[in-house]
This record gives sequence, C-alpha cells and structure tokens, in this order.
Amino acid sequence: KWDFNKNGIVSLSGVWEFYWNRLYTPDFIKKDNSIENPEFVKVPHYFKSQLSQKKKVTFTGYATFRLKIILQENLKSIAFHFPSQGTACRYYINNSLVFSVGKVGTTKETTEPNIKRSIYTVPNPDAELVLTVHIANFYHYIGGFNHSIKIGTKKDITNRREYNILLEFLLFGSIMVICFYHFSIFMFRKKEKTSLTFSILCFLIGIRILVQDEIYLNQIIADIPWHILTRIEYLTFYLGIPIFAYYIHTLFKKETSKIVTYVLLVIGAIFFLLVVFTPPIIFTRTLHIYQVLTLLFCIYCTVSLALATVRRSPGSEIFLIGAIIFGITVTNDILHSRKIIETAYVVSWGLFIFILSQAFLLSKRLGETITTIENLKNDLSDANEELSALNLTLEQKVEERTEELKNAIGRIQIINKDLLDSNEKLEEAHKIINDDMILARKVQEASLITDFPKCKNWDIAFFYRPMSEVSGDFYDLYIEDDILHGVSLFDISGHGVASGLISLLAKSIIHRNFYSFMKKPLNHAMEQINEELIFDIGKVEKHLTGLLLRFTENTIEYVNAAHTDLLHKDTVSNTINIIGKGDKKIRGRFLGIEVLKSNYNSLEYEINNGDFLVLYSDGLTESFNQNSEQFQLERVVKLLQVASNNVSAKELLNVIVASLFDFVKEKPLKDDVTIIILKRIQTL
Repeated sequence: KWDFNKNGIVSLSGVWEFYWNRLYTPDFIKKDNSIENPEFVKVPHYFKSQLSQKKKVTFTGYATFRLKIILQENLKSIAFHFPSQGTACRYYINNSLVFSVGKVGTTKETTEPNIKRSIYTVPNPDAELVLTVHIANFYHYIGGFNHSIKIGTKKDITNRREYNILLEFLLFGSIMVICFYHFSIFMFRKKEKTSLTFSILCFLIGIRILVQDEIYLNQIIADIPWHILTRIEYLTFYLGIPIFAYYIHTLFKKETSKIVTYVLLVIGAIFFLLVVFTPPIIFTRTLHIYQVLTLLFCIYCTVSLALATVRRSPGSEIFLIGAIIFGITVTNDILHSRKIIETAYVVSWGLFIFILSQAFLLSKRLGETITTIENLKNDLSDANEELSALNLTLEQKVEERTEELKNAIGRIQIINKDLLDSNEKLEEAHKIINDDMILARKVQEASLITDFPKCKNWDIAFFYRPMSEVSGDFYDLYIEDDILHGVSLFDISGHGVASGLISLLAKSIIHRNFYSFMKKPLNHAMEQINEELIFDIGKVEKHLTGLLLRFTENTIEYVNAAHTDLLHKDTVSNTINIIGKGDKKIRGRFLGIEVLKSNYNSLEYEINNGDFLVLYSDGLTESFNQNSEQFQLERVVKLLQVASNNVSAKELLNVIVASLFDFVKEKPLKDDVTIIILKRIQTL
C-alpha cells in the first residue's frame, strides 16, 4: 500500500501485458473474450529485447501494453507523467485516450513519429485503473517502450518536472556562457585553438540538453520534424567525442597520441555523414558501435590523464578529476540508453562539472600568466633604468673603447707582421723537410726490388704501396744463381723519415744475418737480428714486426716476429692454411725492444709444386671502406679459395689488389700495404 503524499512518485517499471503487432483498445480487450492470452514483458525495454513465445518481435512494428493499477480508496486526484518514447504512441486510462504523440499506425505509411511529454491528472480516480499504451515504430532502430511512466500526486509530478526544467535551463545557460567566453578569447587570439575547441564542445552539449529529457527545443520552436530532433541528438554525441579528444590533445600533447586523435576525428566525420545523409532507420543502428568506441575512448583518456598526472603536467590533477566524473556520467548514459540500468541521462551534469574544473584550471593558468607578465614588466623597468644610466656615460665609454681599439689594432699589426715572418720561415722549413722526404723515398726505393725477378723454383709477384713519401714496410728476396733461398717482410712502427732510415739499417742487418746463418736454424738468425736491432735502435722508441722464410728443396722454414700470419694455398686439397694459427710459440714478440727480448721458434713444413704462399702487411687486412668496415683476413682467404690453381703469381696478385681498391673506393689508405705472392713451380 503506497501513500503518495508520504512516499512520493512511483515509476511504473516492471511486468506489463504485451500484445505484439496488435492495437487493442481498452473496450475491445474488455469485451472480446476471444483475445489470446496475453504475454508478459518487462518495461521499459525496446522491441528487439522483448521476447515473445508466440511471435517474432523485431525492432520495427507495433504493440499494445496494458497494466492494471490498484490505488488507495478515496484519493482526490492522481497524476501521470507520460514520457516520449521517441516514436508514435497513445496513452489510455481506462477507456479514455488521454495523450497521443504522433500518429500510431500499423505500417510505415500510416505511422508518424514525434517527440512530446505530458502530465495528465485524474480527479477522484477509481480504486482500479487500467493503463493501455499503443506504440508503433517504423523509423528508429531502438523503438519500443523505452521510458517508464511516473505516477504520483499532481503537486509532486508538476514540481519534479519544473525542477528538472529549471536545473537543465540553468545548466544550458551556464554552459553557453562558458561557450561564448572561450569563443571570445579565440576571436581576440586566433592562436588559441584550445579555446575554440572547448567552445565548440560546450555548444554541442548545450544543444544536446535542448533535445533530451523535457525536449525544450520542441516546445520553444513548434512543429520541429521528428527526424530533425533525432539527427540533432545523434550529431551532438557523434561530434562531441572526437572534438573532446582533440581538446585533450591540445592540452597534453606529450601524453596523448596524435594518431589516435586524428583517427577519432575521421571516425566522427564518418558517423556525421551517416547521420546527415541516411534515414534514421539506418543511422540509429550505429549507436551501439559508437557507444563501445566511446567506452574505449574513456579508458584511453583516463590512462593519458593518469600519465600526465604522474609526469606532473600543469593542471593534470584538476583535469583528471573532472574527466573521471565526466566519464562516469557518459558510462551511465550509455547503460541507461541500452536499458541495462534505470537511472536518467546525466552526461550534461558530468560535463558541467568538467567545465567548471576547466574554468578553474584556465583561471589558474591566467593568474600565472599575469604574474609572469608583471615580473617581466618589473624586469623591463629595471633594464630601462640601467639603460638610461648607460646612455649618460655612453660617449665617454665610446671614446675610451675607441682608444683601446686603436692600441689593440697597433698590437695586432705587430703580431701579424711577426706571423708573416714566422710563416715564411715555416714554409722554408717545410720545403726542406719535403725535399728530405723525397730524397729519403728515393733512397728507400733504390734499396727495394722493384721488378719481378725470375727464379727457377718460384714464380714471384709483389705489390708495394706506401701511405706517405717514406714507408715503414720493407721486404727482401734472397736469390743466388736464379734460385730463391728465402723471403723477408718487415713493418716498422710509425711513418716518416725516421722509419725510412731504420728500414735501411734493418734491411742490411737482416740480409747479412740471413746468409750468415744458412747452416743454422732460422730462428737463431731472427734472434741475432733482434740483438743487433736492440743495440742500434733500442733508444729511438721504434719497434719492428716481420717474418722470415727459408727454402730448402721442398721444405719451408718459417719464423714470425709478431707479424701477420703466412697463408699457404695447397692446390692438391684446395685448402687455405694459416701457418701457425693458434700456436703462441710460433708468433714471437716485437723486434728492437730490450724489455721484450725473447727466443723465437721456427716452423718447418713441406710444400708441393703449384702451391701458393702469400705474405702481407697489416695495411692490407686493416684497410677501411666508407662504411668503416675492415677488409679483414677472411676476405683474402676467400679470394684464394675461389682463385684457379692454374693462375700465375701476378694474376693472383692482381685479383687481390683489385678487390682491395674496389672495397675502399675513394677512401685513402691509412697504412702502408705490401703483398708478396710466391708460386712453387719446381722442387729442387
């Protein structure tokens, strides 16, 4: 038993009688006993969600809803608040038609939708009232009994409606004032895109308020077509989300994605075109899709604003609080529109709170800007005072500076004359040094073999390219009676005249000891060479690396002093051997350094006719190309592997040299390059 005076208004939500595709009048239902047993459905709900065991319920069609209301006896009056169902409907109390919206028909042609609300008062109501509702929908995807009827005293019903109208007009006015305020800021400052975006957003929400709930726009401007009101409702929603996304992006560009923002703008434009150019029965189908996108956008906004808050972006905390409240109201409206919850549309209030937070945020920023301007004004005033003081003594200071400049110019002229004299002396010294370098190069080249010698037992070819005038590389061939007895290749640290002079001395020492130790192991010769080099150059901070080979019949004896490895191509097995690789005893220490003095070991192995030996300095494998990549030993090994066994030593040498210069291209060599190719042609 409900006391309307004490307990207030009641929503007639719940289970109603349901007759699908039937428009039964109250009299007809009461008199005709042949009517099938009614089905019962839950209200409010749109047609598609209402299940029927007898007939298929679609989103378009018509139906009769019926509810019996038992009231307290002796009520003086009772009032009903009939909402708009977004389509055509009729409301009956007992046998009387009390309110009609549009034209209810059984086909699309006979149905005319409209949007209206009304309050109807029943004086001295009977203890039992029968409420019958006809609803027809052929124009909207979400048609049906979408909004519940309210019942209560006339005073309560009227007061609630007037209260809602007052609050929503207040909300509309406040939002529009803020809209025009931000638009005015943009008109005076065209660069303020944020103000323009926010004013557009406020305008859309203000218009949306006028087409929801009490439908004020329909009451202010009479006879607005139903499809216009529906389009306005959808457009304000479909445009509001992408514009809100763009507004957030203008405030927090580092925390929001430009790509996501423009994707939302494109999506909003697509949905906008659907609303403008398609009939309501088409574009209203897209609401569920857009609501899902909106929920995802709310999550995206929350994450972005949380990130801005963590990074302490200015105003992010205020923005986040307002946005969370706004997001909650958006979620409520989506769930309410889908009849998942029975509340009310409150997104306008959520936005109003959000707008107030923005007003506070913008006021805070404006205050900070004014403070900054005042500080700059004070700084400018102080600077002007200092400038005025400087102007008073400017002429005196100019005269002083002029005299100082004259004296400085005089000193500069003296220094310039001294520099010219010094430059002439430097040029003369450079010419002498250059002449010495040329002479040293000629002397060094005269000591080296320049033509390929012919031997009975070996085919010989070599390549020699110094980096500068005088090279640190030198080599020697030990030939008697057209028979090659040995080969040496050495590299002196550094470049220049000093290295050239040491190469002449070292070549003489090595040549003499090679022949002196012909009857002794080759490593003894290397040790004697090291002794003499330490004695002659030990104090000039230079050292040598090198390798020494001696040929006896079909045997090679090999000693390495910290030099690059010797390569041997076995033409029988077609394999490339790196002689002494991995054996630390074979590669000895540097030559010419007292503290590194040690014994050297020799290695003997056999060689067959047609086999190749390759000696080279580190300038070959350590040459760089334009990508800072080295030529490396692996590239030399690969060239030897693919080369034919029938090529001559010169032909193999040409392949390696051509590959080197094709690799480095325009990049100059950074070290001396020496390559010696030996091909065994006869075993003595």
